[in-house]
Amino acid sequence: MAASAYATMKPAYAKANPNVTPEQVKLVRASFELVSSGNTVGFKSQSEQTEPAIHLALVFYNRLFEIAPDTKPLFKKPLTTQGGMLIKTLALSVATLEDLPSLVPRLQSLAARHIRYGSTIAQYGAVGEALVWALQTVAGDAFTPAMADAWVEVYSLILSVMIPAQVEAEAKHRATQAAGAPLEVSG
Repeated sequence: MAASAYATMKPAYAKANPNVTPEQVKLVRASFELVSSGNTVGFKSQSEQTEPAIHLALVFYNRLFEIAPDTKPLFKKPLTTQGGMLIKTLALSVATLEDLPSLVPRLQSLAARHIRYGSTIAQYGAVGEALVWALQTVAGDAFTPAMADAWVEVYSLILSVMIPAQVEAEAKHRATQAAGAPLEVSG
């Protein structure tokens, strides 16, 4: 099941066979650097004085909770703390896009941890939508359609790793529960 899980469980907007090109890697890195720098209309117009990356995270979470209110109870830490973790994960993923042997195990571990958090594969679609929306909102007109397409391709690649990994981890979790053993999730 895990091998075909991505094809059957991916969000409708996700690419069937994600293939991130070198040009898309450049666009993703440039847009992430832009929104992390604070040199955007979306950041400069905010009333609060937060770090640019945390501002991006807060815009993301506000949008996520708006389109998928069922995700809000999953976040137990203050959103600024959670946002820092999100930005760190995004930054690492963006930095290692061309090093899949390094990135894939990290994404698999992240997917396995999502079971402990109570998140579901069905929520991944809203996460991607909120992420692209937040990037566009914070970057403003500087966020081009090509950048949006590049992020969808990258997020599709991320999901093509995480969905099968979470399916596999959920199966192990169920087997562990059936055997009466305590939950162990690597990562």
